Amino acid sequence: LRAPTEKTMGCAISSDTKFKATKVTMTPENKTILTRNGWDKGIVGFGFAASEASCVAAIALVIAGKKDVQWVNVSFDDAEFADVQEEMDDIMKYPNSTKIIGVKDPVYKTLCGGSPQVPTIAINGQLYQESTEIVKMLADEIDAPMSVKNLIDQAIGFNETMLNTVKHWGWCAMHKAQDYAMVNKGHYLDYGEGNKDEQWERVTTNKVKAFFSYLESLLENKTEINGYFIGQSMTLADAALFNVVQSLELIAGLNVKGYYPKLYENWEILKASNPEGSAAYLNVFPGFAEYVTQANAEGRAKGFDINTYWAREAFQNVLEETVQPVKEATPAPNESDDESVEV
Repeated sequence: LRAPTEKTMGCAISSDTKFKATKVTMTPENKTILTRNGWDKGIVGFGFAASEASCVAAIALVIAGKKDVQWVNVSFDDAEFADVQEEMDDIMKYPNSTKIIGVKDPVYKTLCGGSPQVPTIAINGQLYQESTEIVKMLADEIDAPMSVKNLIDQAIGFNETMLNTVKHWGWCAMHKAQDYAMVNKGHYLDYGEGNKDEQWERVTTNKVKAFFSYLESLLENKTEINGYFIGQSMTLADAALFNVVQSLELIAGLNVKGYYPKLYENWEILKASNPEGSAAYLNVFPGFAEYVTQANAEGRAKGFDINTYWAREAFQNVLEETVQPVKEATPAPNESDDESVEV
């Protein structure tokens, strides 16, 4: 029998689809780093507290009951492994964390098996990456309800579209303005104004519309908007989707409140609850977003605006609703055929 499916983003994702967190290849070198620092036992997270992906993983670990997580702060430079300096703002680091290392530091690259990312999570000596896949792994471990697992799968399926969207209509302009100081330049050169054709933009925004409409419909079917997609308390599905509204709104510039009011209301309620693990993201991320907005101001003013694709659809819907097709007039009878016509 074929498993039931749910339509999102123009594709079908099976409800029994198996997504697995990316296991980092363990080598003598990265095993030594873990052992030398006492990171080979229990759970150790390596992340930037204010980043979207790190926040998703941090919240998920809390929901899954992993209370004793040791966090190591990761900065966006090549700083060597060191103690956290006293002057480091508390909101920029993990609570009770004492160490920091740069994502570009060779030691961190070795630790991550050649692919330095945040977050990277060590669980009893095995390293994992890809935050939403880690959420799914945790959901399987605690045997979360199928409805929660299904929604996590939908979030995983949307990841690539979301990343491409925020890079193209948001991050790219900011990183270009900063000469790609914090990122790998090669990951951004194909995105941004003038680097994708209209067909790509239309396909991408259609996927966003499909997924956000799907989330909106889930909330429409609830008796009340309470900050959670499922039930009366926060689940791992909420963790997997924690960053989607803020990323599309603040980075890509999408008018989420206007087009998806229930999704926006739900996010506002969840945000106000300040879930454990989210403080740095909620407090610091909007500041990054201001730089993104400034970097994109000129382009958006000239029309490089993601909302264009929603406005066009709305305008077309108005036309279809208000402009009725003109009926052809009934032709007048041919006078030569009308016997009553006086000659």
